[in-house]
Amino acid sequence: MTDWSKWFLLFVEEKKVSTANNLAAQWDPDDGSTTFGVVRLSGDGQEPVTHYGCSTPATETMRDGITQALGSLNWAEMYWTDEVYAEPAVWQGPDGWTFEGPGGDVYAAWLAALEDMGLVRIQVAEPLEGGVVEAEGGGTVVEKVARRLRW
Repeated sequence: MTDWSKWFLLFVEEKKVSTANNLAAQWDPDDGSTTFGVVRLSGDGQEPVTHYGCSTPATETMRDGITQALGSLNWAEMYWTDEVYAEPAVWQGPDGWTFEGPGGDVYAAWLAALEDMGLVRIQVAEPLEGGVVEAEGGGTVVEKVARRLRW
């Protein structure tokens, strides 16, 4: 059984989203080409987009690939835990940032990381028919999330 206990919250500058997706294709067992581009962020939650983010479970191999690909770039930030289900889950980030949250509660860490970066999610204005929102790069957000969480 694959160990998916590691978790990453990743943020990249908008102008580097294409480069970031090319790098993600190297470590993402899905295809990685649309890892960034759905979660749109800015300093005030309004357009224009300044950053994109993603939240992903990771194996040991993926962790190594992510840290190699994004670890030294000045336009990407990583927040991570090596044991998302520990009590408490201890998250690490840039410049010694740490956060302790309930095991399995990725959303609490996501909110803390956004606050640390001074970013707010830009809300989608209009859902498509049936409340479904189309994801950048094709497919719907629901389909993209299902692909990302398929384990």
